[in-house]
Amino acid sequence: WVRGSYEKNDVDSDLGAGDEQSIAFFTPKMGGLQVGVSYTPDSSDSDDMAAAGAHNWVSGVVKYSAKAGKSKVNLGIGYTQNDESDTGTNVAGDSISIAASIANGPYTLSMAWSEESIGMANDTDTFIGGAVKYKMGKGATMSIGYGKGTEDENSGIDGTSSVTAVSYEKSLGGGVSWGSSVAWVDIDQDGTANDVNGMMIVTGIKAKF
Repeated sequence: WVRGSYEKNDVDSDLGAGDEQSIAFFTPKMGGLQVGVSYTPDSSDSDDMAAAGAHNWVSGVVKYSAKAGKSKVNLGIGYTQNDESDTGTNVAGDSISIAASIANGPYTLSMAWSEESIGMANDTDTFIGGAVKYKMGKGATMSIGYGKGTEDENSGIDGTSSVTAVSYEKSLGGGVSWGSSVAWVDIDQDGTANDVNGMMIVTGIKAKF
């Protein structure tokens, strides 16, 4: 949404594997616990990328859901690592992400943290965020959230990006809802002119069929 942001701003931990062809397996849910693993050979359908680019992504995730009194708790932990390329152009990387939420009555508290050392770059990116959502009744929901990403490079430009957002969503009936967000952004790229301080407004209609 905002130009000049290069830091990690989510809990994605795939290290760039994205939607490349992979093999994945998820266990059935056992008492609220579920485990998943996946393997991605390389980022192309040919055998060339195995030498030129990072390869052998291995990922695992553990998800747990349970009720504690009147509260519902969710916890997810994911980890990914990939090998260095045969040519040494792309270094090995690893990433870990943790996300959790606690819901009690109309309130939901969400928290997330992620850190990754990216193959192809000598830097460590971290992200931390949190949010509170409140169901107001009559199909209306409000939330406020904060997230901060930090990039710490061995050689290059360090930087931070933070976003504070206030959101509102209202059901209009028939599977249609209206939502809007107001966010304040602060981006600081050390030693460059790419600093950004500003506000953005997003609004739209969502329909479910």
